[in-house]
Amino acid sequence: MYRDDSEYRGTPFIGGYEHNTERCPYCGEVCEADWVDVGVGLVQCGPYHCEKCGAIEIGAFDNYTKHTEAEKKTGWYAPEKPYTGVGNMVGGKLVSHQKALRVYKENYPFSATEEGKRYIREIGEPT
Repeated sequence: MYRDDSEYRGTPFIGGYEHNTERCPYCGEVCEADWVDVGVGLVQCGPYHCEKCGAIEIGAFDNYTKHTEAEKKTGWYAPEKPYTGVGNMVGGKLVSHQKALRVYKENYPFSATEEGKRYIREIGEPT
């Protein structure tokens, strides 16, 4: 079974612990999104984004901006448009959760150590 809601989609529906990819409507590159395991399968938790040209899927919870005709047609922000939605951001660009975690650990190495985790458990969660 294939989705055919736009000319850019068309990935077959697959099992609950696999995820679809999308093609970038601007450059054709294969794009990924972040997914979370909810116990009965995976749910998309971030927009598809193109690592090559920078285009990003328009999300339901993104801050409203005026969309171009191309953005309305494709459902993706143009590559040069600043992203104002919800997602993992590093240096003003949307990145995968893996890259966001790597950058976080590089910038805040103490929090990723066992000593840092003990310290956080001792002081408790912020209220």
